[in-house]
Amino acid sequence: MSISIGSIGGTLGNYGISSLVSDPTGVFKKMDANGDGKVDKTELTNYLQQASAQSGAMPSADQLLDQIDVNGDGSISQDEYTAFAQMRSQELQAVSTAEQTIANAQLSMLKSAVSSSASSSTATSDLINLYAQNLNAADSQIVSSLNVKA
Repeated sequence: MSISIGSIGGTLGNYGISSLVSDPTGVFKKMDANGDGKVDKTELTNYLQQASAQSGAMPSADQLLDQIDVNGDGSISQDEYTAFAQMRSQELQAVSTAEQTIANAQLSMLKSAVSSSASSSTATSDLINLYAQNLNAADSQIVSSLNVKA
């Protein structure tokens, strides 16, 4: 029997965070609508509204401004945004690696359980469904632990 789970995991993209850190320079230029080299709350709000229409849930402008505006001047500089993007990218990579490790371990256990049992196809299907539910719950917990305010 061959088990193929597909892409059950990988929910980080659903939270819109990866789109904020994938291209720091390009994203910053898009956010900086007036081209003054700083992103104020209005520009950030406008950008997030556009981005959320394309990729789903996004953090609020207030939350992001609090996280990114290190010097507290009420706007985000290119350097502040780049530092945020690099930090968040590293966090996302670590979560992705952990998520893949968990998925591989769970799949291995599932294959062992299926191959060692003389279960009916209904029981096998139930095991696969339980695996998928557990992996999706783990994804949600991982994303929540990132302190992502989506």
